Amino acid sequence: MQPMPALTPHLKQLRLSGILDSLEARNRQAIDAKLSYVDFLALLIEDEVARREQKKFALRMRRAAFRTSKTLEQFDFDRLPQLNRALVHDLAGGRYLGEHAPVLIVGPCGTGKSHLAQALGHCAVRQGVDVLFTTCTQLTTSLNAARATGAYERRLASLMRVELLIIDDFGLKPLRPPADEDLHELIAERYETASTIVTSNLDLIEWDQAFPANRLLASATLDRLRHNAYCLVLDGHSYRSPRHLPGASLEPCKRRINGTFLDHKDARFCPLLLAPICRKYPAPLCRKVTPRSLSARAVARPFRLAGGTGGSERSGGRGLACADCCAHRRTQRKPESRAATRPERTGEGVRPRGGRMG
Repeated sequence: MQPMPALTPHLKQLRLSGILDSLEARNRQAIDAKLSYVDFLALLIEDEVARREQKKFALRMRRAAFRTSKTLEQFDFDRLPQLNRALVHDLAGGRYLGEHAPVLIVGPCGTGKSHLAQALGHCAVRQGVDVLFTTCTQLTTSLNAARATGAYERRLASLMRVELLIIDDFGLKPLRPPADEDLHELIAERYETASTIVTSNLDLIEWDQAFPANRLLASATLDRLRHNAYCLVLDGHSYRSPRHLPGASLEPCKRRINGTFLDHKDARFCPLLLAPICRKYPAPLCRKVTPRSLSARAVARPFRLAGGTGGSERSGGRGLACADCCAHRRTQRKPESRAATRPERTGEGVRPRGGRMG
């Protein structure tokens, strides 16, 4: 009689699915290797423990609510040479979790703040830590909604139990009452009892701007966040910058535009903004581009035409025009309007404008 069918219902009753899945394979392994009963039992227990750990990891990942599966192995440190890589790997080890210390990640848009925050959260999940990822807006909205339903205290208590809370995009929108008070209460309750990771586009000295209604509340909240905090500053080019086409050059595009541009060293000049304009209005297309016709006026501000050539009167001579055929366009006559020759319907019939029915 094979032991497998007899053991199956008992293993299911004890919820030992890990042993049940590997029992037949382990039994053959024990017979072939002539393992002792203790070694055979140890292998089965290891399989059960591994299965339970895998289920716990999947549950923690689901509860963490990460936007993407970003890991530290996928982070491109070469794009940010000034970033303290040793500190990042030290944080990945989880020392700050034992210290209940905050981690503040600041930098411009597209530099990888959310990626790095989620990567640290992913490392914490691997270490068996309960993590929750949320944006600042979602966090304050959920607290306000819980207040409306009478579940504010329960919601706040659930956030307190999270060992690592990741708040993304702090300061992206100003905190109005009661959002500022809710965030202050949460940070104050978690102070020196649990770790919090905060990402922001604002510099640390500008964080008080997120509390426009109550600067005293801002001081109390930020003082707790900055105390014993690890700070990571990400300063570099955006990951979301448009890519050049293979072999494409911007020099021909620059020569197509009538007038002069600011020097490349000027901070306002961006060749990446010039490329889509030249693709949309290539030479010798007879068409003017004015700031009013552009969806983003800021794109046209860095460009200045010499002597106002090609610019419309309404835009003050700051338009962009094709250098090859603007003069030819001005000499062309406008086509006659269709309205002058369009027939006009009357009650008696159809007759030309200004004419009489015969």
